[in-house]
Amino acid sequence: MYNFDPFPKLTSDRLALKSFRRQDLARIFSLRASAEVAKYLDRPLMTHQQEAVVYLEKMQQGVIEGEWIIWGIHFEAEGFVGSICLWNLSKEKAKADIGYELLPSFHGRGIMSEAIPLVLQYGFEQMNLSSIEAEVHPQNIPSISLLDKYGFIATAERPQSLENPMPIYTLSR
Repeated sequence: MYNFDPFPKLTSDRLALKSFRRQDLARIFSLRASAEVAKYLDRPLMTHQQEAVVYLEKMQQGVIEGEWIIWGIHFEAEGFVGSICLWNLSKEKAKADIGYELLPSFHGRGIMSEAIPLVLQYGFEQMNLSSIEAEVHPQNIPSISLLDKYGFIATAERPQSLENPMPIYTLSR
């Protein structure tokens, strides 16, 4: 297991990536309840505020137990606007999956272009990962473009169904 204590805060000119906090619950709910955010994801939308509390507690517990690390993305004075994580961690294989999501009103502002390199650097330099993978819906062109920008290469497909395999993109150290 990984030890994320103290929790690593990552920063750039416009961003602070930090631990999920209770004051972010309304925006966490908005993020997880957004059909636009989830259109390429296989997960149910949140429908009640209490689900955000349960989700926040689950994310915090997973960080404590070293199962994953998830950061809230805080953009300038706007506060919480999304999340980015390394999950599906394998210390033995020195690999992880990256995942990210952003409130729709913040799309197109270069936020993920700042957040992703911070997390990649942390994964490779602090966690000593040898590879980071991302599973992306083939129609999620903005996400695929982001991964291409940082050198991820389509390396495999995970069959979701015979008609819709999910490409897996890999970045090696």
